Amino acid sequence: MQSETGSDDTVKSVSSQAFDWSDFLKCNRTSIIHQWVDRLLASGDSPYARRPRYELLETVGRAFEANFKVITDADYRCIDHFIDFITRLRLKAGFALQDVQQAFELYRDVVLPMVCAESGRENLYPVLVPLNRCLAYTIFRFSDRFQELHEKQLVDLAAQLKAEVEVRTSELRESEMNYKTLVEEIQDGYMAIHDGRVVYANKAFCRMHGYAMEDVLHQPFVRFIVNEDRGKFDGIQAYGEEPHHEGLILEYMRLTQDEKCFPTEITIKNTRFQNRCSTIGLCRDITQRVKMEKRVRDAERMATIGRITASLSHEIRNPLSAIKLNLQILKKNNMLQGNDQRRIDISVGEVNRLENILNELLDFAKPMSLKRQPCDLNSLISRCIELLEINCREKRLIVHLNLDDRITEVVLDPEKIQQAVINLLLNAIEASPEDGTIKLSTLFRPERPVPEVVIGVRDYGKGVHADIAEAIFEPFYTTRSQGTGLGLTNVKRVAAAHGGSVDIDRRISRGTAFYLILPARGNHGKNTHY
Repeated sequence: MQSETGSDDTVKSVSSQAFDWSDFLKCNRTSIIHQWVDRLLASGDSPYARRPRYELLETVGRAFEANFKVITDADYRCIDHFIDFITRLRLKAGFALQDVQQAFELYRDVVLPMVCAESGRENLYPVLVPLNRCLAYTIFRFSDRFQELHEKQLVDLAAQLKAEVEVRTSELRESEMNYKTLVEEIQDGYMAIHDGRVVYANKAFCRMHGYAMEDVLHQPFVRFIVNEDRGKFDGIQAYGEEPHHEGLILEYMRLTQDEKCFPTEITIKNTRFQNRCSTIGLCRDITQRVKMEKRVRDAERMATIGRITASLSHEIRNPLSAIKLNLQILKKNNMLQGNDQRRIDISVGEVNRLENILNELLDFAKPMSLKRQPCDLNSLISRCIELLEINCREKRLIVHLNLDDRITEVVLDPEKIQQAVINLLLNAIEASPEDGTIKLSTLFRPERPVPEVVIGVRDYGKGVHADIAEAIFEPFYTTRSQGTGLGLTNVKRVAAAHGGSVDIDRRISRGTAFYLILPARGNHGKNTHY
């Protein structure tokens, strides 16, 4: 038994030496490489199954030669070069570590059955030692190299991403600064709304409404809109719930901190702000545009009124002249006595009143021509009181004069200014109760950019209701039972022709106060047409 056992050991040793790896691998080279490639292409979801066959034949061929050197000569230089090559190639292609490890293991799956068939099962162990040593070295070496290069790739990628982030951050910061500069420097108000409250506003928006930034943020947007126009914005919250690329344009009256109202146009649009769907708005003051549109409408209406007035006045004046002439002839008839004479006088008076109305209409229809000259304004005002002395006496009115003695000579059209002041005084007399008081004043304002004089006329009657304060300057608007409604319109025209304005004081609690504001300088002696 011992001899047999010893003889058995001797056979194993001899058999081991008898198996020649070099001859085996050289003889089976082509078969091993092709089977290895076939296994790779048939590996299902493995990324090798998607590689071209010619590429796998090349890489498997290099792997075979490297394994040959290790198994036959224990030379690891070739396998080291191949591992470095295949690691970079597969890492670049996005292969997973286990996919390449399994590819190396397939070499054993291909070679082992062939070795078993040639060497015999009883002699397998010593034959497989070089094969296992080769594959163990290859797989562990490859894993280390793959991990090393993968980590280096991650480090390089992180550095690249960091550099790109820094560049993008710099670009984003610059873009944000440009955007903020654009938004902050524009003259239109810009704001963003969340849930009906202002979460962002630029300086122009705050300036338009007269508030500091801290007093605007987180406030309801409707706070900056007059009550009458808030209904226009009822749908804004619903409008902001879903993205909507078309802008909504609205006109409204904005409300400032000092309770003043100004016409405003807002363009509303939906966007994302602070990572949520928001409503943004661009507000623009349209005061000048509204004034210009009103002036254009007024000019067109005045031109139409002028044409109609001139035509009607021509058609009415001739019959009135005939009526007046015949009434004057009848008045000389001695046969008319008592009530008949009184009826003639009433008729003549009414004809005269109609002629005055026609003259007023014609004056309104004609372009205003100024004849400027130096004038003592205070003396002119005093003469206006003298001309209306009888009117004041009928209602027992007292007129208080308060004339600024700093006013010397002002260049203006004295006839037109006298006409305007008399119209204001007539309105004051009409509005005053009996035994009432009227105040007439002048004031010099040298501190204004253009020095100006102010003529003030105040009564203590019922006053003008706020709702009609603007309408009273419109042509033919009147609250009196008699009159054309052109008195204040002509006052406004006279003021505008002189480069001034007429205003009504809404702050007083009783009566009405009008102010005729005129520049204290002008073109001396130069006629101006308006």
